[in-house]
Order: sequence, then structure tokens, then C-alpha cells
Amino acid sequence: MPRGGVEQKNYGLLCSKVANLVLPNILDRWCWSLEGSQEFSVKSSRILIDNTILPKAEVPTRWLRVVPIKVNVHAWRVCLNKLPTRANISFRGIDIPSIACPLCNSAVESSFHIFSLVPWLAKFGENF
Repeated sequence: MPRGGVEQKNYGLLCSKVANLVLPNILDRWCWSLEGSQEFSVKSSRILIDNTILPKAEVPTRWLRVVPIKVNVHAWRVCLNKLPTRANISFRGIDIPSIACPLCNSAVESSFHIFSLVPWLAKFGENF
């Protein structure tokens, strides 16, 4: 039994909602309201999660099945600027001696700098 206050109020609301509820005398079964067939599917649950919980990306993720998954994940992390570069590590509050690029020592080490401005890495990227 409720102890009073908010519990008593909520109990009263619950009782008023179920007072006129009629339950038919049939076997219970599970149903999934996200599908017309009312059958559960991983796809419909994934769509629900993607649409309601996960943040929306400006550009949808494209996975290429012809390359290894680690290459896809790396490219995805580069595009989202999620590599552990010195700039990102410092931005997250980790104290490091320097955020300068250790390869050229002339700029902040960031994903953009590594993959487009460091001369020998930029030439490597042109092949792809």
C-alpha cells in the first residue's frame, strides 16, 4: 500500500486507469508494435534506436564491404575527427607536453594536418 503523498496520488491515478479495464479470457502473446506483422525484428529495433536515441549525422555512414572493416572504421574515425591526435587528446583535458606534430614540428597535430598537410602522408593518400 502507498505511504501517502505522491505515492497515494499515483496509486489513485493507477487505480482509476485500470478500474474499467476488461481483460479477455484468451492466451497471452507477445507482439511487436513496430512491425505490421507484429513480429520482432532486429531491423525494426535498430531503426527505432537510430531514429530516437542516436544523434543524427549530417552525412550517413557508408560502409564499403570490399575493404576490411578496420579500414572502414579508420576512415569513419578520420571523417568524424575521432582519432587520438595530440589536438584531440589535449582537447579532452589530458595534459601532454606538446600538441605540435612530431613529424614536421610546424603545426598542431590534427587529423586534417596528418592526412592533408604532412607532405609524405598527403602523397600516400593521393593513391587512394
